Amino acid sequence: MANGLSNLQLVSVLVNLSVLIVSLVVSGLLIWRIKFDDNNYKLLFILYTLYWIAPMLLREYTSQMHTAMANAGWTTSSIMWLPITVYGIIGLFWKPLNDLLSHRLKNRKTVIYISLGIQLLGAIPMICYPCLATNIIQSITVGIGASGIAVFNLMFNEQYAKRKVFVTVSLLSLPPLIAEFMSSVLQCCVTSFLPGLDASGKAVIEYDPTKYINIVKYMWVVGIVCIVAAAILGIFVKEKKNLLYQDNQYKEPVDNKWDASVIVLLIVAAAITSFIKFCTSGGTAITELAYIGVHQGISTNAYEGYLSVIFTIGQMAANIITGFFLVKKMNKWAIFSIASGLWAFYAIFASLPTIGLNVYSRLVLNIINGFAFGMTYNLIVGIVMNKFFSRTNKITPITLYNTGLSIGICSSQFFNTWMKKEVFAGKTLGWDEFVRRNWIVTIAIVCTIVIMWGLFTASYFITKNHPPRTIRVKVRKQQDMDD
Repeated sequence: MANGLSNLQLVSVLVNLSVLIVSLVVSGLLIWRIKFDDNNYKLLFILYTLYWIAPMLLREYTSQMHTAMANAGWTTSSIMWLPITVYGIIGLFWKPLNDLLSHRLKNRKTVIYISLGIQLLGAIPMICYPCLATNIIQSITVGIGASGIAVFNLMFNEQYAKRKVFVTVSLLSLPPLIAEFMSSVLQCCVTSFLPGLDASGKAVIEYDPTKYINIVKYMWVVGIVCIVAAAILGIFVKEKKNLLYQDNQYKEPVDNKWDASVIVLLIVAAAITSFIKFCTSGGTAITELAYIGVHQGISTNAYEGYLSVIFTIGQMAANIITGFFLVKKMNKWAIFSIASGLWAFYAIFASLPTIGLNVYSRLVLNIINGFAFGMTYNLIVGIVMNKFFSRTNKITPITLYNTGLSIGICSSQFFNTWMKKEVFAGKTLGWDEFVRRNWIVTIAIVCTIVIMWGLFTASYFITKNHPPRTIRVKVRKQQDMDD
């Protein structure tokens, strides 16, 4: 894979490998310094981080692989939406199934191993014979892997986190964010091998799609390494099975219209946050950055993966600030209103032709995108876990919440592909037309932000006036905590 590397590509590979080593050391120190209740908590934290690297690494290049296959004549660009939409749809079914399997098996760790095994089986065909069928298969299995977030949230809550829910949510946001940072660096390491500039130093517009496929498929090799590593680490993680669903002894079921209304409102709001995120980040942002780079004569191969890193930095900062500070100083509605305003500001500013539609400005502005998402996500999931964490043995509200995220993913791919199908198909689209369509998308995003804010506002004031029936006053025996 390294044959014929230019000096620029070699420097890019070395820089990204250096960033990877530094990030591994920093992440290790961070995990070591965080105060955990016991070592098993720390192992579960590390497993959560390692588990998430493969889904984060692979989902953003599923669409890019489809684009290359379409340009190679292996499939049609008219179904550009299919791979990532399949990724989102699988979550609608697999997330509830995780709850049902946990209930039947009385073991969440087994459910995690089922997910790891399926991801492993899905990645192998993509390496051996990349084509439309194997791309869709791996997209399904990556979707199954991403559906595991609810399982980890439930494990942490059941095993360790009984108080300070918003602090816990902020802490639990770190593993996915660390994993996303790691995956972004790994992506840049692989894409550094792609040709970015021609002999005259201009950005490559036309590229060999077959060569692109044969290089990018190594993402799935890295993904397999991470999956196997997570499976090995999981052997040492112990689960206290007696704590499974024990919270149901202390909580009343959701059986009144006010509780049900708040859950529905928050799930729809969660779907909108996911819609906005996937319209403005991930694979969508990478594709658009490359398109803007070609227009400006700049190759973005070496650092396009850092879009996710910058988004992650913003999200991580928002989670820490919101969970540890803002919720103590302000009410949740005020915080959510600020976050919604920031997101609308980003959407508008990122579409300004002379500012937002610039490679370097888009990279910097993405930190606002991540910060706004981090604030809204932290608040919604924190409320769901705090007030409606369990309430049922089978399909939990936190799983329904994550199902809402899947709906947002599906709808965002339909919308983006419909509006900018030429860009996602790797074809030429006039710059003025691209700017025009970008503004249409921006207007749609701002409107959904307003709707999201309205839904959260309604849920906040319903909860304030009709609080959920709280935990019955019982004190868990110390021996239950020690078992």
